[in-house]
Amino acid sequence: MEVHYHPEEHHKHRKKFKEYLKEGLMIFVAVFMGFIAENIREHITDRIKEKEYAASLVRDLQQDSIKLSEVIAEQKLLDKGKDSLIAVLSDSTSSPNFTDNAYRLFFKYGTSIAVFNSTDRTMSQLLSTGNLRLIEKQEVANKISDYYDRVKDAGTQVALNNTSADDCFQYAQNLFIFQYGLKPKTPNKQLITRDHDTMVKYINKLTQMKIAEQFYVLNDLKQVNKSCIELIKLLKTEYHIS
Repeated sequence: MEVHYHPEEHHKHRKKFKEYLKEGLMIFVAVFMGFIAENIREHITDRIKEKEYAASLVRDLQQDSIKLSEVIAEQKLLDKGKDSLIAVLSDSTSSPNFTDNAYRLFFKYGTSIAVFNSTDRTMSQLLSTGNLRLIEKQEVANKISDYYDRVKDAGTQVALNNTSADDCFQYAQNLFIFQYGLKPKTPNKQLITRDHDTMVKYINKLTQMKIAEQFYVLNDLKQVNKSCIELIKLLKTEYHIS
């Protein structure tokens, strides 16, 4: 059987320009809608992560708040202990138990400083992963930055306190025999010297150490604590965290 080619029949099945335009438009709309859907999905995912990070920050901050209260209370005890040590050393002839009291107070209060270490697990993760960008609320981001800047500043003061404490401790070797710290029940303890000028110089260094610690607590840590409480309240409010 012969098959004849009919140009007009071929022409009937050829797609018109409008059909191409329609198909192209449908493809564009499908791709565009997929793009929008993906953006919406990412936005929802980011907001879920943002709230999870906020909740984790609250947990860290609550631990910080407890630590701050403990450090502030500890510093008050250390201050009283240092005052007692200063009083004993200032009047070395007033008590028959002078030497025992001096050693007891020195080892308990003269060799210690209170230090606050922030729980920065969540903040470190936010910074290392670049997810700090997920915190969209500007007020929250500013408060977070303010809090951890205050923690950093407090850390600088700790370094100064350590220097002051080390200087005081090194000079204490002119007065105290450190081996007694390992054997506190040693009878008839003796000071290396009771020289008045040496005593006065040590008392001055101990006083400087105490002043540095008081500045750290009364200025730095109280500001950190205030910022901590404010940030916890803000995060709970903004992210509806119970």
